[in-house]
Amino acid sequence: MVSAQGLTHLSTTYLGATAEAIAIYGGRAYIALGESGIEAYDVLSPQNPEYLGAFDTPGYAAGLYIAYPFVHVADGDSGVTIIDYGNAENPLYVGSYGTPGYANDLIVSCGISFVADGDSGLHATLIINPEEPEFLESLQTPGYASRITGTCGGMYLADGNGGFHHYIADGLDLIHLSSLDDFGYINSVFGVSGYAYIADSVNGISIGDMGDPENIIILSHRQTPGNAVDIAIWDGFIYVADGEMGISIIDVRDVYNPELAINDNSIGYIKSLAVWNEYIYAISGDSFHIFRFSPTGFSDENSSPVDFELETSNYPNPFNASTRILFSNLEPGIAEITIYNNSGQVVDNIFHHENKSSGGSVVWDASRFASGVYFYRLTSGDFSIVKPMSLIK
Repeated sequence: MVSAQGLTHLSTTYLGATAEAIAIYGGRAYIALGESGIEAYDVLSPQNPEYLGAFDTPGYAAGLYIAYPFVHVADGDSGVTIIDYGNAENPLYVGSYGTPGYANDLIVSCGISFVADGDSGLHATLIINPEEPEFLESLQTPGYASRITGTCGGMYLADGNGGFHHYIADGLDLIHLSSLDDFGYINSVFGVSGYAYIADSVNGISIGDMGDPENIIILSHRQTPGNAVDIAIWDGFIYVADGEMGISIIDVRDVYNPELAINDNSIGYIKSLAVWNEYIYAISGDSFHIFRFSPTGFSDENSSPVDFELETSNYPNPFNASTRILFSNLEPGIAEITIYNNSGQVVDNIFHHENKSSGGSVVWDASRFASGVYFYRLTSGDFSIVKPMSLIK
């Protein structure tokens, strides 16, 4: 196990209300603020986040999903509100639709919005035209649906004392694959690379093998100091919003033996967080915090999530089936390009070579992937850069 030092608190930003959820996209943080709607911040400089603009939704903004330029807001009793944040200083209302329950969270994939709808379970709406959403289906669950992650090819619904449920979308139909209900209270579930990572208020973090998606086998557990209210996953670590115990980071590179790498409760109750590269974006009450985590203990407080010494672009963008990623100004040594989906999950590794020159290009064949927003990360030496791209079929 590597040394788990180097959690550096970079900045604190005070918000206009109590924060409920946070999402990161394209160097921006979007924060759900309950009765005050949504606020957006530029976080390219992690030491100095810059306020961009706000939108007051009609309900209670409890969760959100970014399908740029649209921000889809789980708006409590008001269902879902869709906002165009293409101009962050002047966000615009696009559309809305009701749900039978209480919209806590949502994902958008394959032109469908999937909502964790409280006592009403899972709610699906077709939103190919976001100005005219079309109801598809609702599935009742035994618990209280509070969080949903994944894509149409595999989604994971946290259902409180009802456990969690694994679904896929077959065209416009929802198919239930499996459930696990022998837990305490499930707050969040992520599926990554054949494993389910489960946040449970009673038992902490559990890891399940999804080799057979209809028969998930629990491999291990790791208790956290707090009550594991939210999680994010990045590069072999689970980042836990651990309630009153702040942030806990679990090393899960050995899925049979997860280890607590670090716990920090210096800023109080952490309700939700997001991770991008080595940066952690956490909300606590009416404040928003940025940390940097370096497993080796190295911490450079002057660094930025986007390093512009590397140059890269892809063409065409948006694209259908394939796109060419071009790069230059590489450092000597190994260069890598990794593809992520909009949930931060690794979906492809398309380049891993010793540099023979400072530049080049590679084609990503995305024919087997669903339409949506993806990210590619170019890493060269000590530098990396992340760029979004849109696959449209």
